[in-house]
Amino acid sequence: MKFIHVLIFLGFLFFNATTIQAQSAKEIGISTSAFQNFGFIYKKETKQNTFIRWEGIGLNLTGVDTRAAYNIGLAFGVAREKRRFINDKFAFIHGWTGDIRVNSSFILNNNFALSAMPSIGYLMGVHYQILDDLYFNLEINPAFSVMIQANTFGVEVDSYSLRANSQVVGINLMYQFKS
Repeated sequence: MKFIHVLIFLGFLFFNATTIQAQSAKEIGISTSAFQNFGFIYKKETKQNTFIRWEGIGLNLTGVDTRAAYNIGLAFGVAREKRRFINDKFAFIHGWTGDIRVNSSFILNNNFALSAMPSIGYLMGVHYQILDDLYFNLEINPAFSVMIQANTFGVEVDSYSLRANSQVVGINLMYQFKS
């Protein structure tokens, strides 16, 4: 009889654990900074009001002239986002971020450059819930970065910088769903 009670108790614990895991929120959305760079964000709730987020900034392809220069860029980032709710619709967000941006430039006089810019920053912003499953964030993400460049002349550390301009202001439109 004790075996049946233990089995029922373990079943109850297992059911509650899987139910709690099944209620974790996932979010997907689009992001922009200064309405110039557009990308996608995916967030997964790790514990209540704490999310891990992955960002991918879309491919940026620019050409200066049909015979002069071309540039291709891509970025990927990860962050830990924490939310502190003031009321049902409004929250402050903050957390550490890291990203890497890769650019490739080709100039038709046979000069080529490949640059990587890893950075670490701190995300701060506000979260506003529009509907039950739709919200937007307005955030800033100042970051320290290093640009490493390889070109036809060799490899060098090109610059150290603190990103704290209009490019760090972001707007995200996100959709929440439970899994």
